[in-house]
Amino acid sequence: MKHACVFLPLLYLLFYGCISERAVLTDESKKDNHQQGLLKAEKHAEEGRAKSAEAEKPKEDIALTEQKPEDEKKETVSIVNIIEELEECYKDGNFEKWKSFLTQRYKERHNDPQYLEAEGWDAVDVESFFHLLVDTRKTENINALSISRVEFLNKNKALVYVFFGDEEFPEPQHTFVRIHGKWYKGLREEEGE
Repeated sequence: MKHACVFLPLLYLLFYGCISERAVLTDESKKDNHQQGLLKAEKHAEEGRAKSAEAEKPKEDIALTEQKPEDEKKETVSIVNIIEELEECYKDGNFEKWKSFLTQRYKERHNDPQYLEAEGWDAVDVESFFHLLVDTRKTENINALSISRVEFLNKNKALVYVFFGDEEFPEPQHTFVRIHGKWYKGLREEEGE
């Protein structure tokens, strides 16, 4: 059990964050990275949609369009912007703002000390979980991974995939659900409204 407490957070760091080789990015390079990330996300989303379309030929096109957002590009940008806001919260240590981007169920789950312990987190509630993420990023010089693509499961739920090195990590790193027209970071099992 002692090894799991050390191993699981390290495993999380590999999947959720990456060690930056650069100490500071200029505003120009941040904009370039953001634009490149959006272009890569859009490209991979198109590839993912093409693969999905081939693998799952819908019986009725009407049913398929009802399940997806009307404007996937716009919704992708919205989700990417929220991820950037979350990263800013980590940098600034702004717990209240960070919490405002989370679903109620996400906050409740990460406020459960038994869940956090089972997942290997050295935290007892959602606030100590947040501060653990902040401290880990600072001590390990970790930045966000580049977004590979946003996959919409339906008009109210999306999975976000990231690059790990030059490859897309096979598991989604974020789940977003739309509640009352707004996207929130949520749990995989949650459905939007």
